[in-house]
Amino acid sequence: MLRTTHNKKGFTLVEAVVVAVIVLVLAGISIPIYQGFVSDARQDTVNNLAETAAAAANTFVRKRGAANLTVNALDLYYDDTKYSITLPGNQTVKVEEIGGSGGSKSSTVSYQ
Repeated sequence: MLRTTHNKKGFTLVEAVVVAVIVLVLAGISIPIYQGFVSDARQDTVNNLAETAAAAANTFVRKRGAANLTVNALDLYYDDTKYSITLPGNQTVKVEEIGGSGGSKSSTVSYQ
């Protein structure tokens, strides 16, 4: 009698499906968490830019007076295709994100 040996190489279909399901479940859990981190980082960027602009406006007003205060006079370096800086009055600076996905971010900061 001849005996044949079977070499099992590779994965069965069931094992491959189980691994795929596990990967999809982990992705389903981690993607929303990652998106939350990205949203928080975008808001932090807007907040930091607003605080920087307010500090620059405060320095400008103390040195030169409020009469000539404009966004261009603050000499801020920022990506004006991503962010809009305005001086709405009442000693405030407003920064808005332009065209941000997942909702635009904004921040308003007062200065003295």
